[in-house]
Amino acid sequence: MRFVALAVIMIVLAGFWIARGRLQSFDLDFLAWNRTPPAMLLKAVALGAAAALAVAWLFRGSQTGSLPTFADLTMGVTLGPLVEELVFRGILFYAVLLLLNRWVRDSRWPAVIMIAAAFAASHAGKVGITPLQIGTIFLTGTLYGWLRKGSGSTVPPFCAHVAYNTVLLGIAFVR
Repeated sequence: MRFVALAVIMIVLAGFWIARGRLQSFDLDFLAWNRTPPAMLLKAVALGAAAALAVAWLFRGSQTGSLPTFADLTMGVTLGPLVEELVFRGILFYAVLLLLNRWVRDSRWPAVIMIAAAFAASHAGKVGITPLQIGTIFLTGTLYGWLRKGSGSTVPPFCAHVAYNTVLLGIAFVR
């Protein structure tokens, strides 16, 4: 059953990867799922991994609890980041830009900060989460927003988010 679930997830991700730059024909351009240069994608992965290493160092003395389940692993490094980035750096970023453009000349940085705050707030309901963890989620949300702002695409934030989660989950298994 796990193999089937993983295969379905990989097919969905492959479909989204192929669809980069093609969603405008479905009036989904607000998702900003656009092609980006490979150098930008490598930069995003490197920044996501570096952020995860910094967070792991910051929380190095903390209790990690139980190891992640297979479902946690697959969702944490596949569909979870995809959905979160399409919602936060896609739909919400687009909507906030539309609203802020009425009052602010360049609304991209205020949008980055507002969306990072919403991203952190969306994680606040997790059991046992601390204010410091919410702060780190806000900072990673700011990183993802900066990547979205600079690239005009949600693909780099998605790649950074996957790298971040992958490194943190990998560290959880090493401990």
